[in-house]
Amino acid sequence: MNTTKGDLVNKIQGQDSTSPAPRQGADTALVTVHAQLEKMIPEMQRALPKHLNAERMARLAFTLFRTTKALQGCSIQSLLGSVMTLAQLGLEPGVLGQAYIVPFKGIATPIIGYTGYIALAHRSGQVTSLVAREVCEEDEFDYAYGLEDMIHHRPDPSVPRIWENLSAVYFIAQFKDGSHHLDVMHKPELIARRRRSPASQKPDSPWNHPEDAVAMARKTIIRKNWRYLPLSPEYLRADAVDEIPVSHFDPDQAVPIDWEIPNDEPQPASS
Repeated sequence: MNTTKGDLVNKIQGQDSTSPAPRQGADTALVTVHAQLEKMIPEMQRALPKHLNAERMARLAFTLFRTTKALQGCSIQSLLGSVMTLAQLGLEPGVLGQAYIVPFKGIATPIIGYTGYIALAHRSGQVTSLVAREVCEEDEFDYAYGLEDMIHHRPDPSVPRIWENLSAVYFIAQFKDGSHHLDVMHKPELIARRRRSPASQKPDSPWNHPEDAVAMARKTIIRKNWRYLPLSPEYLRADAVDEIPVSHFDPDQAVPIDWEIPNDEPQPASS
């Protein structure tokens, strides 16, 4: 018996006959994306760490595409490139903030989250502890660099941990050999970095929400110090992916391993 397009969409969404139908006009894109993701599963499984599953990765990516209207306006080529990039890094999109796929000017773009960087650092086996914390104006805070780095931080629990109260963020990484790395960024440097971020120009950017901006500040200091960590080139790719300017993003650059995105289905033009 032939399966209709509607039946296939319901199957891949995990819907029963009583579930809401997809948005009108979305069926073709949903079916195309699902078919392409299925073709990618064997290649994704070879790229993924052993503790992750390619079918789950494809399912997460499809759910993200189905539930994010703006992503449905992006080229399927860029969406698949983003999924493969995250598979190679072993990061799941939208889960625990490890990574995201976001639309930028008609191009689906992979973004590494704060917890994604921490997961990659621990996975390297060389980092035993990595923290990034915010410092608010009323906190007790002192630090010094030298042969013996020193840091003292006692947060004031009465002060909301939001961007307006932020004075600095700091980063501490401890390594397997007993050494460590300390860095502090004060708010003027964070403001300068935020201004250089293309994403900050969007009203819905995390940079423009008081609580989310603190997480972005923590991520900023992690990225600043990422290259000083004893990581393999594979993990350093995460910083390269997350650093591509929106205006210069090319989905082909999002695929660090030689791999061709399936191209036998019609691809919508980028907007």
